[in-house]
Amino acid sequence: MHKCLYTDMISFFYIYRKDTQVSLKRSYNDNKKRRYPSRRIISGDDWYTIQGYRAINQALGRCIRHKKDWGAIILLEERFNEKKNIEGLSKWIRKLCKIHDQGFDKAIKDLQTFVQGRMDIEFGYNVDIDQ
Repeated sequence: MHKCLYTDMISFFYIYRKDTQVSLKRSYNDNKKRRYPSRRIISGDDWYTIQGYRAINQALGRCIRHKKDWGAIILLEERFNEKKNIEGLSKWIRKLCKIHDQGFDKAIKDLQTFVQGRMDIEFGYNVDIDQ
């Protein structure tokens, strides 16, 4: 039997911007990009953003590790209301994202419906999760 896991994300995981290694890497990329404009070199800012998404995607991937696993991933970060921020997520997460902007109660109801449906599939019968 597979287990249901739950992951919530409170904020972006950016590494410390003023860390010496981070500053050096950002400067290195910016210098390379300026020096070789015809090459496909990412800027220091782009590298920094990618590192944040890498950490987010790694954390979210811990929720579902097998094709028969299921779980809820809740991104409690206002920036995920913007499409550009959702596009930084892994494709398998991105295509399943739902933005809940109709209040907490509606989001919880949708979560209960999701869990109920998955439990019905998993166990082959209806389980009332409110009891």
